Amino acid sequence: MEILERFKEIISTQDNPFVIEFGACDGYHTEIMLQILNSQKPNYIYHLFEPVKYLIEPIIDKLKSNSRVKAFNEAVGSKTGSFTFYESSGGGVREDGTIIDGYYGSSSIRKPKMVLEYYKEMKFAETICNSITFDDYLIRENLTDRIIDFIWADIQGAEVDLILGGKKAFKNVRYFFTEYCDAELYEGEITLEKILELMPDFEIVEDYKGDVLLKNKML
Repeated sequence: MEILERFKEIISTQDNPFVIEFGACDGYHTEIMLQILNSQKPNYIYHLFEPVKYLIEPIIDKLKSNSRVKAFNEAVGSKTGSFTFYESSGGGVREDGTIIDGYYGSSSIRKPKMVLEYYKEMKFAETICNSITFDDYLIRENLTDRIIDFIWADIQGAEVDLILGGKKAFKNVRYFFTEYCDAELYEGEITLEKILELMPDFEIVEDYKGDVLLKNKML
């Protein structure tokens, strides 16, 4: 089942679903999920994170009238504080004539590695970003006792950081949708096998070959 159909199925069982999106990028999937929530479960809570300022500012502006949405200009990581951030860019035309609009969606708190071999047109600039652990974010927002119905994580190789920084938080997560890769595109990026080792209470619902939906067996 396609992931957004799964998303509809997951939120349908909750009166006031709580959804978190880590790595909103340009807000494309944010908009789709909010459309689904607004039409089916309007008493939702939706929190989104995006560390790239110029990407999140238009999202904040567009959603400022929606009191059910909170947007954070932060990365999620294994520690809370200010850290080096690798902001992606680049583009152009490939040898086959394919036009690349831009690699603005590949930024990470993890240093680029094999991604530079696979996507030679991509560039990265080192900047500084604020990062917070999943656990610290829930404490800050006074949500430590709240069940989180669905997480969408698109964080470019930093899956291990989200998991390690959210050992308590993940106990209250029902479904976790995340990217994974068998190649080390970013330094320290972990495979699906390692993700499952770190999350023994979760099982695979569907493997989309590059993305995976996991379910908390304890909830």
